Amino acid sequence: MASVVRFAMKVRGLPVSSFAMWVRGATRNPLVRFMALGGVIFAVSSRREDPRHMVIDTASLAAFEHAQAARDGVPSLAPERRAEVDSRALEDEILYREGLRLGLDRDDPIIHQRVIQKVLLLAEDLGGASRAPTEAELRAYVATHPERFEIAPRVHFVHVFASREGALPPDRSLLVEGVPLGGEAFPFSRDVRATRDDLAKSYGGEFASAVFALPEGAWSAPIASSYGWHRVRVDAREPARTPTFEEVRADVAFAYVLDKRAEVVSRYLKKASREYRIEVGGRRLSNFTPTGRVALRTEASAED
Repeated sequence: MASVVRFAMKVRGLPVSSFAMWVRGATRNPLVRFMALGGVIFAVSSRREDPRHMVIDTASLAAFEHAQAARDGVPSLAPERRAEVDSRALEDEILYREGLRLGLDRDDPIIHQRVIQKVLLLAEDLGGASRAPTEAELRAYVATHPERFEIAPRVHFVHVFASREGALPPDRSLLVEGVPLGGEAFPFSRDVRATRDDLAKSYGGEFASAVFALPEGAWSAPIASSYGWHRVRVDAREPARTPTFEEVRADVAFAYVLDKRAEVVSRYLKKASREYRIEVGGRRLSNFTPTGRVALRTEASAED
């Protein structure tokens, strides 16, 4: 640098004090400032990370080794196994960078979906959806949505089963109390307590409707289900009721967190959509409505 200064002084024929004045004047020149800024940008950009320069820190390798030891069920890896794990980590990074260099990440639906999921997870975390709800928040949520946690009516019944209607035992041969022994073998319990929705999912909607319409204490005519045929005796009914908070706390926590995740993702998408010019079928979309989706979590979290 000193040689450059002396050269400039020699060219300009200036003493040191005059040279300082010349420097101050030159820095006021827009062209000089532009050239200086360009030099700074060039200097910074020339130091940008080289994609061929790989840096793997020992802490990352130690984490890989620890995870592999846990999978292998050993306290620590043998030297040969540790070297294999370290080499695998390096191979993964090389292959990943080669894939990026070759453009293999572009137009790939799997990578496309993976990026979407990562942004959804980021949106949930930024919005505070990963925070565990407090007791007060859960109780307030129940108070706001009491109908979502009401316990539906249930029916208690016993039944006998046969694959053909004609194979069912006659009702007069069946016990009026307790679990019957007649009929064919059935893979599930003959003593059932269930809601209408539960029965519809397991036995079919027509079976559920028929059972809920039966009087108590008498054997029914044959009723078809998704398995075959049944005779049913309804022993008791439980009306709908409002549960205590303790009974439904786990369901409340799950529903609260799911709603919170959908809320923060929708808010994120609404904000992000305003930064884009969106055209659908040649027409600009003026109002984007999120669907309420949430991130797909491959590992269950505490709230999942």
